[in-house]
Amino acid sequence: MGARGRRRARHVRRVGPQGALVRPRTADPRRDRRRAHAERDAGPGARARAGAGGRAGRAGRHRARLPDRRRRRVGRRGRGQLRGDRRRAGSGGRIVSTSVVLGDDQRDIRDVARRFLTARYPADVVRAGLRASGSPDPSGWRELCELGWPGIALPEDRGGAGYSTVERCLVLEEAGHVLLPEPLLSCGVLAADALALAAGGAEADALLARVVDGDVRAVLVAAGDLLGGAEPHGAVHADGGSLQGDGGLVPDADRAEVLLVAARGADGATGLYAVARDDPGVTVAPLPLVDETRGHAVVTLQGAAAQPLGDGDATSALRTVLDRGAIALAAEMIGGAQQAVQMTLAYLRERHQFGVPIGSFQALKHRMADLHVAVVAARESVYLAAEADDGRQDALLGALASAAKVAAGEAFVRAGAEGIQMHGGIGMTHEADPHLYYKRALVSAATLGTTAGHRERVARALDA
Repeated sequence: MGARGRRRARHVRRVGPQGALVRPRTADPRRDRRRAHAERDAGPGARARAGAGGRAGRAGRHRARLPDRRRRRVGRRGRGQLRGDRRRAGSGGRIVSTSVVLGDDQRDIRDVARRFLTARYPADVVRAGLRASGSPDPSGWRELCELGWPGIALPEDRGGAGYSTVERCLVLEEAGHVLLPEPLLSCGVLAADALALAAGGAEADALLARVVDGDVRAVLVAAGDLLGGAEPHGAVHADGGSLQGDGGLVPDADRAEVLLVAARGADGATGLYAVARDDPGVTVAPLPLVDETRGHAVVTLQGAAAQPLGDGDATSALRTVLDRGAIALAAEMIGGAQQAVQMTLAYLRERHQFGVPIGSFQALKHRMADLHVAVVAARESVYLAAEADDGRQDALLGALASAAKVAAGEAFVRAGAEGIQMHGGIGMTHEADPHLYYKRALVSAATLGTTAGHRERVARALDA
């Protein structure tokens, strides 16, 4: 045996009865560390489960580390496909909550609203109303009133349908999908609730009936801080039969016929007053905002003739009205956020780069997944607040309403901004739709209280 053979013989050993030559493995610290980490992560008994430690045993060991719902199936369905389908039947491909369970009547209300709004308010109709001036087309609002939506959550003895806040949120959620330009929130929710809860007497009942039927458009002017501190009447005061003060920025006030003003009387009590829009003492100055799908105006009262609607202090009732309005607005924002996410998802599927849809890129997948989680979590918060609204007037309802408003506002703003970014250059153009949802999100998040103010309100409730 030569020198080369003697050197090779030193690296082999004889194993077994036949004395087969086996070359020992060389030391590999990285391989040893990987093996030790795998055995440690797999837990006790991993070596026994893995058997002889072959490839099948190692694969089983790694699969055992995944939770049951997240185990991956490798085979005919392809590598990396997850078991099960998390999308609910009948969702129409939209984002749905995982715990909000709807009854048959609630699903019917949602489906009717979805079909009507999708057919009646496509994107071109909403765009046609941008920068529109003059009197609004009354046909759309009258059709909504014929469906009973302005009074859907009012008692039947007050001219409503007798449903709860949950059913109203379902309608508002679908309205958010299409960026509904009608005053459903300002007139059908805030004004109608104010007349039903904070007013009384024959005059209030007659006006409520006309609002629910669509004969009169009314808006609530409550400029105060609903988060606590200031009273809901703001800077408006009642002196005899006239009102004086600044009503603040009011949605849809430029197209309203009656203003429902919260004002403090001479006795210090807050009451609700009806003021005609065309009264000489009323100034309604339209204020253009980034969101052109919903009008806003600054209301100023200078000796405007007013009719009191009921007796007694309406402060507590007005706060409940504003809390319910915040919940309804949050539901509308959830609908807008869902539509913004679905628009972006559709674009990521149809836009190709490098021969594949850009939605297949992992970075965009992660961003879309984060958006989905944010919207679903916000929707849970909204319907939690809606279910808690059973006529109660306490701090819990206010805290839940504020939490829902914060979650929905942040999810909507994020969905709108991410939609513009992931649409790329086309997302920055006026012809594309993402900017409409982003602008609505910015204004809605600042309506009925800012995000910071609602956060402080929730914090105060938790500290109490």
